[in-house]
Amino acid sequence: AAALSERAVALAAAAGPVELDAAPLAASLDDRYGRRHTYLRISLTERCSLRCTYCMPADGVSLTDARRLLSAEELLRLAALFVRAGVDKIRLTARPT
Repeated sequence: AAALSERAVALAAAAGPVELDAAPLAASLDDRYGRRHTYLRISLTERCSLRCTYCMPADGVSLTDARRLLSAEELLRLAALFVRAGVDKIRLTARPT
């Protein structure tokens, strides 16, 4: 886990400044039951070694072309938008689901 954290910090530094202190967005992340969501989990991969039947069936899955995946800078900008929408905890994970 420490290596992932160090990697995330390195990617953030390489991506340059992100507007985290911009004004909050008018919309919040409320679901249809009125629950406010303040936690975001971002998967850094779609590959998983756990082989769970719901995400990795026996016949396999087709993976997304790398050119269609978000770059580190795009992930940081997306995370910044979620922070502006009220997210106060973001977890980076190496599991796809």
